[in-house]
Amino acid sequence: MANVSPGRILIVDDNDGSRFARARLLRAAGHTVIEAGRLRDADVLIREMLPELVVLDVNLPDGNGLSYCRVIKQDPDLGAVMVLQMSASSVTEEDQIRGLDAGADSYLIEPVSSGVFVATVAALMRLSRAERSLKDLLAREQEARAEAESANRLKDDFLATLSHELRTPLNAIVGWTTLMRTIEMDDEARRRALEIIERNAKSQAALIEDLLDVSRITQGQLKLTWHSVNLSAIVAAAIDAIRPSADAKGLALTTEMTADPRMSVQGDPVRLQQVVWNILSNAVKFTPPGGRIELALTMDDSHVQLRVSDTGRGIRPDFLPLIFDRFRRAEGSSTHVEGGLGLGLAIARQLVEMHGGTVTAESEGESKGATFVVRIPRQSPAPVGATRRETVRTSKENPLR
Repeated sequence: MANVSPGRILIVDDNDGSRFARARLLRAAGHTVIEAGRLRDADVLIREMLPELVVLDVNLPDGNGLSYCRVIKQDPDLGAVMVLQMSASSVTEEDQIRGLDAGADSYLIEPVSSGVFVATVAALMRLSRAERSLKDLLAREQEARAEAESANRLKDDFLATLSHELRTPLNAIVGWTTLMRTIEMDDEARRRALEIIERNAKSQAALIEDLLDVSRITQGQLKLTWHSVNLSAIVAAAIDAIRPSADAKGLALTTEMTADPRMSVQGDPVRLQQVVWNILSNAVKFTPPGGRIELALTMDDSHVQLRVSDTGRGIRPDFLPLIFDRFRRAEGSSTHVEGGLGLGLAIARQLVEMHGGTVTAESEGESKGATFVVRIPRQSPAPVGATRRETVRTSKENPLR
């Protein structure tokens, strides 16, 4: 069969001689041929083997080929299967019309030459493959369109959140600055005003720094300064920094770790502390007052592992695979209530990967807490003290848990 690569074909005919002759022609062309003498056998084979083409006799011992052709064409799982209807010369033109109306893609009346049979099969297989390619192309186009529309919605949502988060501290800064300039304040009121201005300025600076980090990572321009780092010290410093926030919400923060010198890794101490801080602050943010956060730092032969578990709001199963993506927010998320851009987990994931490690999230569902596990290799090929530029793959867009 010229211009047609081998495929899978089912021949349904109760005449052993006719079936054998057709099968021999098709096998000679390299095709895989399946044979059936009855409709009940054909129905099993067509669903198990999913052939590209069925050569279907009209008159069969246990049914009519025209009716079975209609069954094939109406089944959504078999709709892509081409049907070549064949019958003896005793049929009328009206029978041939009924066969085509039943959904047959072609109809041959015997006797038919082997050349015409082979050419007809080849034409139908080309048509079948063209239709499948077109359907695949349309499916990919629809998927790409849906992804583009989703990306646009996510970016619009992120920009709205960004605008709100940047405006909130700015309003506080401008408001208190105006008050200091327009009204008389005693020393205590002035001190309080300056503290509020400073706190909001730092909050806005942190938001901007997160945006810059994402930009540097996406463009492959974030530099790591490599040293021998003991993760015990890094984690201890992050705990000290986060504890006031945990205490303010009445959270029980428990730790399980030892200052073991073997817990050293090669990495950037500033960025590693950023990873721990981001994961801990995420747990504090999404754990309700009176909840519990547990942190454990352990090691095995190849990695140092940080495990942070909380009794917070948890993560829906359908959103769990997206938790580290940028510009991604769970439906019904309360991130806007908690504040922040939600970039912390995305940045943490990228930084961990730059250190050759992995970070994963686990949760049994909403209101059932979450666990984040960070694994960093105990050894690194990077020389101690060396500085290198890391190129990081670009992922889809941001986690807003």
